[in-house]
Amino acid sequence: MQRTHSPRPSFSPRPSFSPRPSFSPRPSFWSGAVFGRSAGSAEGRVHVWGIPVRTIMFGALFDVRPQPAISGHNDVVMDTSSLRLTTHGLVLREWTNDDLAVMQELFDDPDVAYRTPLESPFGQAAALRYLRSAQQARHANDRIHLAITTDGHQALGELLLNRATGSIGYIVGAAHRGQRLAVRALRTMTEFAHTTVALPRVILEIEPDNHPSIAVARSAGFHPSSSAPETVTDKGRTYGLLTWEHTLTTAERG
Repeated sequence: MQRTHSPRPSFSPRPSFSPRPSFSPRPSFWSGAVFGRSAGSAEGRVHVWGIPVRTIMFGALFDVRPQPAISGHNDVVMDTSSLRLTTHGLVLREWTNDDLAVMQELFDDPDVAYRTPLESPFGQAAALRYLRSAQQARHANDRIHLAITTDGHQALGELLLNRATGSIGYIVGAAHRGQRLAVRALRTMTEFAHTTVALPRVILEIEPDNHPSIAVARSAGFHPSSSAPETVTDKGRTYGLLTWEHTLTTAERG
């Protein structure tokens, strides 16, 4: 697609995951190497043992049912079917087979095609592949993909967390923009990443000309990092990605 100078919606920074494993020209990366970065690089991980966890932190209700952590592995292991985050006027829930049609509505969009590596056009088969990829990643404890809703039902966009790299990404459907959904969803996932997943630092990777996404990052409390820009080639274009970060303060780390 030809680059234009029209305003762009607030898309994620380029979250670290590979929604197109069969077609990606660089299957081992996604905004800086999903699988290339070591999962062991994340700091502050904790064990969560096999009891239901329902915690309130930063004013957010996180309802998670974890599985027992494997002895010797300092990592959070969560059940793959019951994650639901409720805060900031949103309910973030996992995708299901019932969402395939709405996935097409949300993701089959020229701006989504331009800013993300999702398949384009994004039809029924692409939606099914994406859902299966998200479910497999959740089962492997690699990535968390959540539908953005206000009522727990109708999906308005997506938020995801790559647990190995600590990177967050988001998409809001064209019909649902202008409601600060991206900011509220990003705050929710950032709080969850810090408290439940125990990541002291989370990041966004954003193109320098993606001003709406930069505004979202600033509103959610992210700041530019000192990391050098990364150059990425995808879908026939080459561009740079700037890293934005959100870290826990010493007081918040307790």
